Amino acid sequence: MAEGPEERSYVEFYRADSSAAVRRYLVPAVLLLTVGPPLILFSATMKQMPGHSVFGFIGAALMMCGLVTGFGGIATLLLDDRYVAVAEGGLVVHLGKEESFYAWDDLAGIACDGGALVISPKGGAAVSIPFSKARAQKTSEIATRLEDWRRKSAWNLAPR
Repeated sequence: MAEGPEERSYVEFYRADSSAAVRRYLVPAVLLLTVGPPLILFSATMKQMPGHSVFGFIGAALMMCGLVTGFGGIATLLLDDRYVAVAEGGLVVHLGKEESFYAWDDLAGIACDGGALVISPKGGAAVSIPFSKARAQKTSEIATRLEDWRRKSAWNLAPR
C-alpha cells in the first residue's frame, strides 16, 4: 500500500523552540493569577473597612485577565506547529497548517541564518523556518545535520 503524505514515518524530528511564546503569554498569566485572588480574599476579610469593594473589584479583574491571558496563550502555543522532519527520501517541513515534502534530490542546500533554518530547493524560493534566536548554536547543528543527510543521500549513504 502506498503511503500518503500524512502517513510518512519520520526518522528524525526537530520542533521549533516556543519558549519565547511561553514567557510572553504564560508568565504574565501566572503573575496575574497570583495577585488577583489574594486581593479578593483581602476584600472579603475587610468588610468593615471603607472601600473594601475596590480591592475585590481589582482582584477579580486581575484574575479574569490572568485566565484570559493564560487560556489564550495556551491556544496560541497549540496552534504554533512548526517542525522539520527527516522522512525516507526527503525532508518534511510543517508550518502551521501547511506541510511540504522536499525530496533530497530537489534540495540545493540547507543552512542556518541567525535563528532560522533556511531550506533552498533547486529552482525555487528558499524557505525560512524560524527556530530560535536564543539557541542559534542548536539551529546551526540541526542545519549541519540535515545538510549532511542531503549530501549523503545522493550517494545512498544516508542512514535508513
